[in-house]
Amino acid sequence: MTRRLALLVVPLAVAGLAAAPAHAGGKIVKGSYDVTLLPDPSLQASEVCEAVNPSAVDNHAFKVPGPGTLAVVLDSPDPTGTGSTDWDLYLLDADGSVNSSSDGGTSHEEATAKYKRAATVTIQVCNLNGAPEGTVSYVFTPKK
Repeated sequence: MTRRLALLVVPLAVAGLAAAPAHAGGKIVKGSYDVTLLPDPSLQASEVCEAVNPSAVDNHAFKVPGPGTLAVVLDSPDPTGTGSTDWDLYLLDADGSVNSSSDGGTSHEEATAKYKRAATVTIQVCNLNGAPEGTVSYVFTPKK
C-alpha cells in the first residue's frame, strides 16, 4: 500500500514543482565593491553623471537575474565632519535611461528600482565634492 501511495505522491510533487514560476524561490543577491574617484566640482549631475573629468565617475554593470527589486547604497566618509561632501548615485537601464537616482548633497545615497524581468543595468556613482573613497553595496530581492 505504501508503494502505491509513493507512486501517486511523487509524480504529483514533481508536477507541482514544474508548474511553479521560474523565479519562485529565487535567491537574494548581495554584494559590495569599493570605488576610488577624484572629486570633480564641475560635474553636471542633473540626470546622470556628465563629468569633465572621467575619473570622477564609475559605471558598474549589474545583471538583474529576474523579477524583483534592486536596492543600492553608496557611502563615502566625510573627513570634514561638516556634511558638505557630495556624491551621487544612479541606476540606469541598458539604454542609459534613469530607473532610480539619489542626488542629495551628502556622501550617503540610496536608490531602489523594481524590475519585471532579467536585465543588465548600470550602477553609476560620481564624486562631485567628497573624499576619494566610497563603497557601493547592493541587494537584489526576487519577487515572490
